[in-house]
Amino acid sequence: MNARGARTAPPSTNGNGHRPVASHDPEIEACLIGAMLLSSQAIEDAAARVDESMFYLPLHGRLFSAIADLWSTGHPVDLATVGHHLRQLGLTDDAAALVGIGGNAESRNGADYADRVAEHARNRALQAAALELGTAAQLGDRLAIAAALDRITDSGPVAQAPLHFESLAD
Repeated sequence: MNARGARTAPPSTNGNGHRPVASHDPEIEACLIGAMLLSSQAIEDAAARVDESMFYLPLHGRLFSAIADLWSTGHPVDLATVGHHLRQLGLTDDAAALVGIGGNAESRNGADYADRVAEHARNRALQAAALELGTAAQLGDRLAIAAALDRITDSGPVAQAPLHFESLAD
């Protein structure tokens, strides 16, 4: 309860009693991996827009990195070569998962998939900074408030592109 006696939600919820869900779309991530397996243009588009840390699912980030590693060293990229590369790295489970990834991908949509992965990463960074800001405000920690505001406005993936707040509701 607040000072007026009104009930307030715990800080870990969104006000409706539900925990907020981090912005993500595993299907888009999988489609990006699939498009990269089909087209070197999709790899080029993805490499210019995202990095491994921007994927919500760690598996997708590792698959992205394996594809980007092969491509950047001039090796062919397809299901067999990426699977072989992953097995060489000791990532046999990732190699097995690769077979079912991105079945609905369109190679010509690689740039759009990459932009959407990047947008979700920016939204997750914004959500994390907003939670930090809320906690710092509750504690009255001015240094933590300033640090959270800096994360929102001046640095990292949040500030690298325009924010689309409507995406947080998806």
